[in-house]
Amino acid sequence: MKPRTRRAPHAQYTPAGSDGIGRLELTRPEKLNATDDESVGDLDRAATQAMRDTRARAVIVAGRGRAFCTGIDLAALAGDRLGADWFRRWDVALAKIEAIPVATVAAIRGHCLGGGLQIALCCDLRVASADATFGLSAVRHGIIPGLATYRLARFIGMDAAREMMLLGETWDAARAERLRLVGRVVAAAELDATVADLASKLAANVRTASVETKRLTLRAYDMPLEPFLTAYVKAQRRCWRDPETKANLARYRAGRWGT
Repeated sequence: MKPRTRRAPHAQYTPAGSDGIGRLELTRPEKLNATDDESVGDLDRAATQAMRDTRARAVIVAGRGRAFCTGIDLAALAGDRLGADWFRRWDVALAKIEAIPVATVAAIRGHCLGGGLQIALCCDLRVASADATFGLSAVRHGIIPGLATYRLARFIGMDAAREMMLLGETWDAARAERLRLVGRVVAAAELDATVADLASKLAANVRTASVETKRLTLRAYDMPLEPFLTAYVKAQRRCWRDPETKANLARYRAGRWGT
């Protein structure tokens, strides 16, 4: 019996090094990082690793090659090669990306379509190259654009979200920036450097403060003010007791703030 050939993963996580920056990459460039049945497990594992990386102070999310991600592999969809629970498993994986404790930055190059846009919506910051395109064309194929139905309006408002999802049109980077789907648009040659600079700034923050700020922000839409205030006070106390915060305040008292 021939040994089974081990396939290359469709997503990988590179743990943070001394710079505190981890990297979650979609690694199927020959298919423009389109997602099939095998992609879900790979993405879930990579996101789980990112969630557990205690050395990470920021995480870059990117697609290898000339596209961020073109979404679901239509050949797999049309060929009925996706498992019955594919969509549930997909959104569980995305929820893990959203739940990465530290801040995440999506580096969006080329196509960011369907599931690719859903991944980007799970990131805290989104930077796009000027040649990037964005779209959710699921309704044209007879399916729903995933939990973009839940997340998208929170970023761009209900009117623009319904227009994007129901028309299934593709937006260019300028329109995406104008409607705040992305925070910044830069020349393609500047994308990597811009994202690296942002990640470095995020990594320089006090980790506990960043983690608690992100956690509270994610809960803000779903909690009434009174329990949210309680959660905030507890989080602020955790920050106050954090050794890194105490070290920062000690430097301030010594006249060395910011060093």
